[in-house]
Amino acid sequence: MTEPALLVGYDATVDALEAELDRAGAGCEVRLAVYLIEPGWSSRRVLEALRRALARGARAAVAVDGTVVSGLSRLVERTGTLFPELARVAARSGGRLAATRRRTPDHAKYLLVRRPPGGPFGPSAAVLGGVNLGDRFRVWDDLAVRVEGDAALDALERALATGAGAPPGGPPAR
Repeated sequence: MTEPALLVGYDATVDALEAELDRAGAGCEVRLAVYLIEPGWSSRRVLEALRRALARGARAAVAVDGTVVSGLSRLVERTGTLFPELARVAARSGGRLAATRRRTPDHAKYLLVRRPPGGPFGPSAAVLGGVNLGDRFRVWDDLAVRVEGDAALDALERALATGAGAPPGGPPAR
């Protein structure tokens, strides 16, 4: 396990999300949770990296806020959501992607990538912290952390199992 890495700003976090997804394939389990996933170049990068991971055989569960609160935010802020596109990808994934709209308010933002030990994709890793997906968030002063190793993911999954940020149904089936 390497030391945790601080990711300063939106671009660094999106780069890390894309890199982790690009190192996922057969035997990997991906869990992504965000509050918002709005149209834009950066969101597209993450969705395309998710598609590539699925094409390589990864399994994934993605949770996005689906409450009235986020709906009102989109209405007031005049933004959209890429959830319908995500749902279409899930419908065509042959069961490898579950896309869920959370019905309880939750601002959890994380990516967990569980990789098989000794496999070709490297160690398991997680990116945790402060970014929604949407180009307008590039100017926010958000931080995230990248951690590596099965022990770190075990601890994070135990914490998520208590309810905060857990996509319904838990991790994808192994």
